Amino acid sequence: MKAIKHLVLLSSFGLASILIVSCISSSSGGGGGVHHSTDAGNHSGPDAGSGGANHGAGGSAGNHNVAGAVNAGATGNGTDGGVDGSTPIPTVMGPVGAKCNRDNDCAAGLTCLTANSSDWLGGGIANGYCTASCVANPSICAEFPGTACVGNSTIAFCFETCSRGVSTLGGSKCQDREDVACYQPDPNAGAICQPACGTDAQCPQGRHCDLFGGVCVDTAPAGDPIGAACDPAAATNTCQGFCLGLGPNGGAPGMCSGFCTLGLDYPGCGVDPAQAPAAGAALCWPGDATDAINDTGLCLQRCNVASDCANPNFVCSPFADAQTQQALGAVGFCLPPEADAGTLGDAGIPPGDGG
Repeated sequence: MKAIKHLVLLSSFGLASILIVSCISSSSGGGGGVHHSTDAGNHSGPDAGSGGANHGAGGSAGNHNVAGAVNAGATGNGTDGGVDGSTPIPTVMGPVGAKCNRDNDCAAGLTCLTANSSDWLGGGIANGYCTASCVANPSICAEFPGTACVGNSTIAFCFETCSRGVSTLGGSKCQDREDVACYQPDPNAGAICQPACGTDAQCPQGRHCDLFGGVCVDTAPAGDPIGAACDPAAATNTCQGFCLGLGPNGGAPGMCSGFCTLGLDYPGCGVDPAQAPAAGAALCWPGDATDAINDTGLCLQRCNVASDCANPNFVCSPFADAQTQQALGAVGFCLPPEADAGTLGDAGIPPGDGG
């Protein structure tokens, strides 16, 4: 199966001077500090001042607590219903990265970044995210094993850490959430489980999923849809998500894309996997050949023939085998002819769109 290799995601957090301070800890002690900075984004979506970041897909139908039990949220049995009547409250208080509707759903010392809030990148995290503010004291994340402080001098929270690729240790990644993805903005820095809504259905009623920021916002992002042509060098983003440069070093040609969570049955890129995909509908594809389930993916446009592609200069590049075609409901995806050999080279988000 083809993959976009050597993905360069430049300045994609969309917050000025983003700082990731590694606070990974264990029973034997905490890890050393690792710093990673990115520039501010200029995503022209609903919150142009704060920009966009991250990737995504996720699901809002039901809620699993830490132990994996499904809570019905019924009254009269000690379990409250969800704040908005959709996501049940967990009976076990969640660690950093767990779903939540309010602070009481989270473990001691943590608060809930709710789906209705505007606390992260100008939006709310689909199905909530248990965390702690670390803006005043980044080292506070060391109190919560396996977390890192992410943000800048005005807004920062503890995020769950993860490892890209297939795990050799077993267990779940990012608590197997469909609306969170393992994202590594810098190969020299650690990866984090960051918000990654994939469809409006994962957001509260009346809110919309921003495929660049991975958060739920009040106003649907403006711009061209996934697959449309764009200029990676442009100073202004013309896409609903971001402009993905498919040429050398993230240059032209460009295609409108978005972030998503890898998983065959995960909602993402504005598509519900329970529905048969329409011709030209988007799909979530690995950014690197080593990426695995629950890692960050990229939204590409699926196709059966070249005329399905929004960019008339692209071709329908077939998937490697019939099994993949059947699983994804399409012959292939839309790519520029020069990338049709199976390696897209240094694809990436250029600074004009990512930061």
